[in-house]
Amino acid sequence: MAVGTLSIFSIHLSQIAMLCIAIERFICVKFPIQYRKLNVGRCSLAYFVFSIVWAVFGTAAMFIGFPYGDRVRHCSTGIYSCVIMLVHWRNASAPTNTTSKTERNLMATLSAVVLAYFFLWCLPHWAYFGAVVTGLPQGVLGAILYAAIAANSIHSSLNFIIYMCIHKEFRKHFFMLFPFSCCAKMHTPLRKMNTCNLRRIGNQSDQLEAIPEPLFHVSSSRHVLAKFSGQTTGSREPQILVNDRAYRTVSSKLVLEA
Repeated sequence: MAVGTLSIFSIHLSQIAMLCIAIERFICVKFPIQYRKLNVGRCSLAYFVFSIVWAVFGTAAMFIGFPYGDRVRHCSTGIYSCVIMLVHWRNASAPTNTTSKTERNLMATLSAVVLAYFFLWCLPHWAYFGAVVTGLPQGVLGAILYAAIAANSIHSSLNFIIYMCIHKEFRKHFFMLFPFSCCAKMHTPLRKMNTCNLRRIGNQSDQLEAIPEPLFHVSSSRHVLAKFSGQTTGSREPQILVNDRAYRTVSSKLVLEA
């Protein structure tokens, strides 16, 4: 009973963790500006607490209203997931003119995740179901069951290892969590970084000549190019160039320089 409870708990925890990752990625892609303003520590703690509570609730639900020995019917959607992954893999593996490093890493990650799911999740369960149908002895069934539980536990933690091995950024930011690691010592907290790379200039007449390479460009539907110069003069706001004319921001509005 204890082994089965831990197995169900790990299944729920793995599923809710994947859901949290999917939600986090969706917010990052759909709302990139708001995502950068989020407190990573608080969000991670909220995800962790929510995952534990949901896994405990899901594990306890199997003891409520289901007497031992009764068969519980449920609808399995695994076949749909397999079909979707096969179609996606076929489309992603189609020949293209150029293959970047990012695309290769993405294909390697997807392939590793699918293979891990097949060998550590599908095969053990199929083997156990086959053993039950064929009527193998209880000792063999017990050994297969323990092997399936061990494979499921490995699969629950394997996604993290896959991302660690393949993605450099994921690996670097993971080691930043440990204050004594080399990556953490080399890392500058975001709140201490001067993201605008601002510097002062002595003469106001030299502003346009001393403007460095813009950090980003903004183009509208009318092809108006705006450049953030990253310049400050005294207490003034950073300049913005629109069609080679200098502007500055005042109360979130653009004001043309005299």
